[in-house]
Amino acid sequence: MTKKLLNGNQLKILGCIFMLIDHLGFFLFPDIIALRIIGRLAMPIFAFMIAEGAYYSKNKPVYLASILVLGILISMIVFAATKTINLNILISFSLSLILIFLFDKIRDNIILKKNKLLILSIIIFVIYSISLLVFMYFNYIEFQLFSILIPFVLSLINYSNKYDYRYKNIVKLIAYLITYTICMVISIFWFKINTDLYIQVYGYFAGIFILLYNDTKGKVNLKYLFYIFYPLHIGILYLIKEGM
Repeated sequence: MTKKLLNGNQLKILGCIFMLIDHLGFFLFPDIIALRIIGRLAMPIFAFMIAEGAYYSKNKPVYLASILVLGILISMIVFAATKTINLNILISFSLSLILIFLFDKIRDNIILKKNKLLILSIIIFVIYSISLLVFMYFNYIEFQLFSILIPFVLSLINYSNKYDYRYKNIVKLIAYLITYTICMVISIFWFKINTDLYIQVYGYFAGIFILLYNDTKGKVNLKYLFYIFYPLHIGILYLIKEGM
């Protein structure tokens, strides 16, 4: 059995480092493709942590609202600066969280045997899923299907009691690799993504960090690290680029 080494804080820090490297390539050094390749590890790590947050959060509406509101604020700032609409990764993850929480309602109604509410929750889930697919077909959101399906699929495993702790991360890894492949295939024939698909392939290696996760938060509370670091470093890099 692979020894699990990384807690949630360490994963978030690694995700921020990989994201910074990726955006250095995007904003300042577009000719250095290695920076973008390394950056492919960031999104899957944060998608994994979103799935963990969806499961462990004590106040799910607040968790969703905090991510969605910040995503909208960042989009408004980007629009004010560049006059372009940017549906960033926080908005993408928010849409995924809505999908997760709607599915939670289906599961809850099954457990509580509330048949009428179950039918209603299934209808709402199906309508939302179809609407989301249609929206993504006509509009670009950051990382498209990857940022929607990966957190959703990984969240499903957290609710299963079938898997012993020692094997749960292996199941998550397998689920991640399968989901990532599905997203790759669909993206080839349907969606347009921000980075060429041949670079996106390197995102498979993010599965290593899922395997090494030790299912603990870490001693220090870094809950809002990603929310702060994401807009802060992008703003700084944008200003540097504009000043060059």
